[in-house]
Amino acid sequence: MTKRITFVVNSFPTFSETFIVNHIVSCIKEGFDVRIVAKVVNDIDNSSQKSLIAQYSLMEKVYQLSDCYRLNRFDQSKWLFFSLLSNLRYLIVAANIFFSRKKYKLKKWQKFLDALLIFQGDIVHIHFADNGSDYFIPSIYQHLNSSIKTVTTFHGYDAHFTNESKLLYLREKYFHLLDKVDVITVNSEYLRSRVAALGATLSKVSVVPIPVDVGVFNFKKKPEFYEPIKLLSVGRLERIKGHLFGIKVVHQLITRGYQVKYKIIGEGSERVQLMNLIHEYDLSYNIELLGNSTQETIVDELHNSFVMLFTSTKDENKRMEAFGLASVEAQSTGTPVIAFNTGGVSDTLNSGTTGILVEDKNIDEMTNSIIELLNDSDKYKQMCVAARVLVEEKFDVNVIKDQYLNIYHD
Repeated sequence: MTKRITFVVNSFPTFSETFIVNHIVSCIKEGFDVRIVAKVVNDIDNSSQKSLIAQYSLMEKVYQLSDCYRLNRFDQSKWLFFSLLSNLRYLIVAANIFFSRKKYKLKKWQKFLDALLIFQGDIVHIHFADNGSDYFIPSIYQHLNSSIKTVTTFHGYDAHFTNESKLLYLREKYFHLLDKVDVITVNSEYLRSRVAALGATLSKVSVVPIPVDVGVFNFKKKPEFYEPIKLLSVGRLERIKGHLFGIKVVHQLITRGYQVKYKIIGEGSERVQLMNLIHEYDLSYNIELLGNSTQETIVDELHNSFVMLFTSTKDENKRMEAFGLASVEAQSTGTPVIAFNTGGVSDTLNSGTTGILVEDKNIDEMTNSIIELLNDSDKYKQMCVAARVLVEEKFDVNVIKDQYLNIYHD
């Protein structure tokens, strides 16, 4: 019998959350009847995976949550009335809620009706915990189908706290979710420790890395020589991604007499600051900010790159990368990664074998690591092959699919 799984996300599709599309597609291939529920539904052009989304007709599987918040009180009441009429089998439950809580707010009604849309079928998988915390409060959850298996995946920012006050806030926010949800998944040991601090029962928490399709991010043998040295970074142009350090590394390499071309794929609020730094160092010839790109373009750039610079760092708010998908994607193509050792990045590579971890924000160490590989072609070639093997064995979409299937069927 076909099982139905509902994926809950904030917005769909997006450029940065390719792993969600890959996860959904892997479930379709396994025969699941898939639904996608999103607060915001974007046009298909808002994705680097347009061909994949079209191939599996994912836009036809998307349902948008209600938008009651923006209505005035009269329109809210009208919306509520017609929403309940369209869900006749829940009228009795709704009446019970109403008469037991005379001052039940319309915002709660909206959450209740959203929950009815979500909690259907056999499995509900919530990506990013803050997309599901409201549905587990007792006044809503007690009226839902408790036989549905629930899975929540934390991805990083949803478990971030910088002080005791924020920690207490998140503990309260996620209290009911962490109590009621059947399984919690995280993408690294680092994130597992963060979620444990929020109050999660560790026996519920499984580490399931973000997968990569090794068929898309295919291996390609590197050329014997790089002149100029081609470097690549992929990630949003935000402080936590640390692209300014990549620019400084290029400046050091050029100062030492190396010819370098450095491309950064991604878009974000730091573009102006990064452009200013590029002009300050007079590196306009050497560095390109390519903006958002398709997966095909990213793969081509990785094939042509000597190494990936994974410069994610601890930012001013003490945030760190929970995992580092771009690191895994690079290694899948046979491109070694030189990365700052922060957050969960160490889970994505074997330092010294498939890439090199260096101290956070240590420009000299990152620069020297590039030069080390330039001067040791045998080590570099071995690293390229080992990187691909690591991804095939640990991060391939089929390996991760089996881990999720075990969770769904357990």
